[in-house]
Amino acid sequence: MVQGPMSNRALYAQRTIVKRTRRNQVVRIVKEHYLRDDLANPILTKSFHGGQVSNEQHDEAEEYCVFDASCFPHQVDVLERGASEGAITGVILLSTVLETVARVRGESARRRVLELCSSDQGGRFVLFPDDHHQETSVCAEPAVRGETRMQVDRRGFVRACRWLAEDAKAAGRAKPARLVAVSDSEEARAALEESQELRGLVSSGLVRVRSTESWIAERHPHLLDLVALSSTDGGDSDAKAPTGKASQHSSFLPYPRHVSAQEADRKCRLGLAHKGKLCCASRFSPWTALVKIAGKDGSEDAEVKVVGREALNRATEGDIVAVELVDGPGPEPGREAEAMAEGEAEGVGIASVAENDADASEVSASVRYARVICILRRAWNEKGYCGSIQPKSLPKDQATLMSTGRPVGVLFQPSDRRLPLVRIRTRQCGVLKDQRIIVVVDEWDANSAYPSGHYVRALGEIGDRETETKVILHQHGVSDPDEGFSPAVHACVPELPWSVPRDLNDPNRRDIKGMCVFSVDPPGCRDIDDALSARFVAPEEIPLDAMEAASLAASGKLVELGVHIADVTHFLKPNTAMDLEASRRCTSVYLVDRRIDMLPKPLTEDICSLRHGVDRFAFSVLWRMNVDTADVVGEPEFFKSVIHSKAALTYQEAQEKIDRGGDDDITRGLLLLRRVTRLLRKKRVDLGALTLASPEVKFEIDRETNNPLDVGMYVTRETNKVVEEMMLLANETVATRIFERGFSRSALLRRHPVPTKTMFEPLLKACQSAGIQMDVTTSRHLADSLDRAGSSDGGEKDAYLNTLIRFMATRCMTQAEYFSSGEVARSQFSHYGLAMPIYTHFTSPIRRYADVVVHRMLSACIGLEPPSEELCESALVTEQCQILNVRHKSAQLAGRASAELYTLVFFRGRPTEEPARVVKVRERGVVVFVPKYGIEGTVRLDGWAKVEQKKPAMASADGTRKVELFDRVRVRIEVQQEGQSRQEHLVLTIV
Repeated sequence: MVQGPMSNRALYAQRTIVKRTRRNQVVRIVKEHYLRDDLANPILTKSFHGGQVSNEQHDEAEEYCVFDASCFPHQVDVLERGASEGAITGVILLSTVLETVARVRGESARRRVLELCSSDQGGRFVLFPDDHHQETSVCAEPAVRGETRMQVDRRGFVRACRWLAEDAKAAGRAKPARLVAVSDSEEARAALEESQELRGLVSSGLVRVRSTESWIAERHPHLLDLVALSSTDGGDSDAKAPTGKASQHSSFLPYPRHVSAQEADRKCRLGLAHKGKLCCASRFSPWTALVKIAGKDGSEDAEVKVVGREALNRATEGDIVAVELVDGPGPEPGREAEAMAEGEAEGVGIASVAENDADASEVSASVRYARVICILRRAWNEKGYCGSIQPKSLPKDQATLMSTGRPVGVLFQPSDRRLPLVRIRTRQCGVLKDQRIIVVVDEWDANSAYPSGHYVRALGEIGDRETETKVILHQHGVSDPDEGFSPAVHACVPELPWSVPRDLNDPNRRDIKGMCVFSVDPPGCRDIDDALSARFVAPEEIPLDAMEAASLAASGKLVELGVHIADVTHFLKPNTAMDLEASRRCTSVYLVDRRIDMLPKPLTEDICSLRHGVDRFAFSVLWRMNVDTADVVGEPEFFKSVIHSKAALTYQEAQEKIDRGGDDDITRGLLLLRRVTRLLRKKRVDLGALTLASPEVKFEIDRETNNPLDVGMYVTRETNKVVEEMMLLANETVATRIFERGFSRSALLRRHPVPTKTMFEPLLKACQSAGIQMDVTTSRHLADSLDRAGSSDGGEKDAYLNTLIRFMATRCMTQAEYFSSGEVARSQFSHYGLAMPIYTHFTSPIRRYADVVVHRMLSACIGLEPPSEELCESALVTEQCQILNVRHKSAQLAGRASAELYTLVFFRGRPTEEPARVVKVRERGVVVFVPKYGIEGTVRLDGWAKVEQKKPAMASADGTRKVELFDRVRVRIEVQQEGQSRQEHLVLTIV
């Protein structure tokens, strides 16, 4: 930076911005803008090199490229690939171009372009601050009256290109520098070639003007498949454009034109339209969606249904849209043929209790219909989508199929069925036809049946387990385990072997190594977050002024329970490289065959893990309770500690100790914990806590081949409930402490909103038809109804039916979410499912970043460290909570997808017949649940008809067979491959 006052007045300028406010007032803003004359031309720096080229006379030169804003972020894929292969080098990114990208495309697009520089290890990309150079900044010359923002940006781009080329020429380099100005806007390219400042440089060959496609075709033709279609309008076009044969149905009609964003905003203000996020009603189809819109006059939000291609009008999953209400869904001609053309099929997989996992038939009958009139913000994944090329779109001619010289238009079938087919061009049909590939969506023209995109890379052969796992990770935004952590992150981890210092003298940490502490976890668990302790308190340990505690201790009824959590924040310091990476990942992801950690493995499995037989740092919470009532006596204690775990038990081993009994310290502690947690659980149930079912699946894996040997429902024991109850107690206690005594406006909490009666409609309808009484007025009434569900008049209980009803009840609820206490009314803090007035996550900091934040808040509350700005600002906590909620859900979906993949592998070549229960009745079949494997899916009943009666049923054409809701049936389970998507899926048929 230039030090001291500016001596040259030419290095000082004023930037004037004229803009219109929301109240339609014109405001003139003048900003000081300092320029420099000592910024080096990147072409002349030794560490930055261009690509080697030669002209017709074989004179060698170095080629440098400057891209304008029309190329970003669309062309990042081709630049990344070219740089990784060493093909593309000498790319100059202008700071003004990045500002334009952020203004037009958003901050996420700007960050993605900046990653080209941050991840560059070979000096192939450089960021040049053209806005602060005296010779390149538009502020250095007089403003042009009436000039638009786009014209100013274009003038700045021309100035930068001229100075870079002329300054490099004047330096008299041994190898002359040639500059390529790249723009994907035809209008901008014409303006560059005709500009007075560049005309001489263009005619002399020192500056060339090209589109990305033409430049790649000249210099790097093998990368042409990665070039995005030119798009200068934000990703959608209502203008007429040519479309390939692969993109069209013979009966296709152009989509209705979108209204402008300004017109959509005006309609929304007048109540003629509504804004909302579009979510597909089923994870198996893109053509029926729901949009949540704000209710009128403060009423609760409502959902509207958008059905069919025309009504969706090019909107896809996650888009922010403006919709107009319509009278009905409208005609959908050729719907069956359309579904078959895209390989759409009813899904079969692991049963889920996830929010919004219902199909369109489960939507409330009172829902209104709407159509999309404007897409306000696209939610297309900048990293692309996984899938494969649709076989029927491939060329029939073998020579054309295997040719690598001419691009061929094909249809890409995404693995995520909520997305439509995508039109791409490729020169590698013969290679990619049997591969899972990644494709980025570029635009969706109004005259094209499908969006257009470009190929990015191949993941591997279709059907290969490792390839399909890569698809799952990419589809859910999970960090690739092959990439690992950066060197900067590993530098934050203490060297191994690590141990607690023997001469530890920390006044803020209590030594409780003599306490009987032990952990209880699933088999094979290496990242042990939590440990427990329990003992009776002797009378001599009680202070004289604690009368109640002394009385209970004297009668042998005072117990001390402890939860000890790994002290991750001792090693994970705020704003370090490791902390920033953890805040980005937010959670560890558990797949069937692997774990993608939030933190480096030395921390998760060794340094922080509360392993048996070693000293470890912990954050401890202790309660003293009446053993007969589980009432807390006095205040809980919070402190950092050093513990020495006496045992690392599995749930089964702990259960065996409880069942067998014994007089050792660990068994006594387990028995004491069981005694108290039974009382704690009863208290919660009395308050309305719900016992909800979740179809968790467990696999037995062959250690050599990594293939599944067996699959079945996960079995829970009483020890699971003991540990769960202690974790719930710790989380509630910590939530109360950080909210009431430190962070009343910014505490990171977790809530489970109370479901509305409308959300329970599918459950109530099903139960009413089956003669099951269900009261959903309060959580207590719902819990009582669930306990009675499946009971007959004779007192016998159908356990499977009861479990199915609990599944259905869980699906009616929204998912729990993280939030900042400053953004939600106190009355909305409660956790509906747990029947707790306040709740957070404290007990798993090794695998959840939310717990890390809560640990820091608790440390500040008890005076161990000063609170940081990130913890005190509600807006910053809210921003982190939004990321946490997204990552948490993605991790859940990735885990479920992995279980579905291994279920498919298990049933390959192994058709099986198993008992099942009917859970839904549809127009063309029934949905069944297979309890043994946790599988749920549709059984198509061709030729059967839905019977109009009180209890939903399907009957065969001859009337000899009838299947009703909740009936027991026997199904055959086998694996088949869909013809067009090339995805394997389970097929269920009634035997």
